[in-house]
Amino acid sequence: MEPSSQEIKLNPHQAPRWLARLGHLLAGRRQLWWQNPAAGSQPAFSDLGHAWDCTGATVSRDAISEVRRIDIDGHGYYAKYYRQPGKGWRRWLGRSRIRTEWENLRLFRELGLPVPDLVAYGEQWDSDGYRGVMVTAALANTAGLDALSERMQQREWRAAVFAQLARHLAVLHRHGFAHGDLNWRNLLITRSGEPRLFFIDCPQGRCWPWPLRSQKIDKDLWMLDKLGRQKLSRSQRLRFYLLYRGVQRLDAADKQRLRRIANKPAKRER
Repeated sequence: MEPSSQEIKLNPHQAPRWLARLGHLLAGRRQLWWQNPAAGSQPAFSDLGHAWDCTGATVSRDAISEVRRIDIDGHGYYAKYYRQPGKGWRRWLGRSRIRTEWENLRLFRELGLPVPDLVAYGEQWDSDGYRGVMVTAALANTAGLDALSERMQQREWRAAVFAQLARHLAVLHRHGFAHGDLNWRNLLITRSGEPRLFFIDCPQGRCWPWPLRSQKIDKDLWMLDKLGRQKLSRSQRLRFYLLYRGVQRLDAADKQRLRRIANKPAKRER
């Protein structure tokens, strides 16, 4: 089911009219709303207005966005709301953060990578400003990898989780895609049974041209290693990298990359 679109009015209060109009034209921005027919025709998400008015428990909030947990008829959802298209230049040019998120989740699914089911998404500009929404189905009995550090001592559990992560990350990087925010908290793991890994929250990810690709891939690996330095031994981190590369031994390029990652200071994860 394809998103429907229509022209909308620009908000003259958000930016100089000529700059906003130029940015919107270059980006091909439209008003749209899409609801996943496979997820059922939930009236609460039938259009952007209904989705925007949904009430729920606030999970997180910052200057331009909010995430809410919404429970309807025994089903859980996470809805992300944006009051601005983005920060800095993204307010006027390029894809909005919320569009980037839903397009990345669709890309991940096309690549066979595990992500929450998209339920609905859309955005609009009107006389009241900007609104963007993305709704995903809640994943039952999961937690961020950062919250499961006590299970790192369980060898089989740890091996299963990082084997999945290495395999999935290798797929992304082979396609020239860098996540951009690959913190442990953005990796959901099922708590019971055989652990399964899911990617969430990817508003910064994109495919990069070759001059920048290596640097962005290094950043993904470095971000994983920020907490990895605290929770995993050196040999465990090396084993993950070998799985990620699909090799038995490091070559000169691998050693150079690992030195770059190791020499970059890591801020402590909170």
